[in-house]
Amino acid sequence: MHKAHKAKSAHAGKLARATRLLPNGIPRWVRVYDNGGETIDRYTVVYTGRYAQKTGGEHWVLGMNGAPYHPQGVGMHSSHTGMVDALGGKWSPKIGRKCHLGVRVRFEDLPEDCQRAALSDYCYLWDLYEDCGSCGGYHPMGWDGDCRDNVHSLVIG
Repeated sequence: MHKAHKAKSAHAGKLARATRLLPNGIPRWVRVYDNGGETIDRYTVVYTGRYAQKTGGEHWVLGMNGAPYHPQGVGMHSSHTGMVDALGGKWSPKIGRKCHLGVRVRFEDLPEDCQRAALSDYCYLWDLYEDCGSCGGYHPMGWDGDCRDNVHSLVIG
């Protein structure tokens, strides 16, 4: 097989994988909770799926307020050996149901900055970044946004 054809085929395979893991730009393997402002880290994102080999068997969690990039904002990472929303052999709640983290909500219900922060971690966990020829940073595969708005390179950085 010709080198150029192999490279094109490999890129197409990576884009297909990115499409499976980010259908319509929404991370497939996350669960999101909103505690209604009971704590400063109102929103919790639990990263699910089979990525734990990359994190030493730990499952990642992101807790944040509505402005995780603001100088006085909150954006904290933690990890656990099990799924923090499904401890003790329990199932995680369905969307609209409550657990100790709050009410489970859709990813799209998060404030925009929270979505960007969660997407940044998600793309790192699932190797969904590619080099950007324009800005020299990294973007999620297939990303066609403005490079000046790209905060995703902060994870790789």
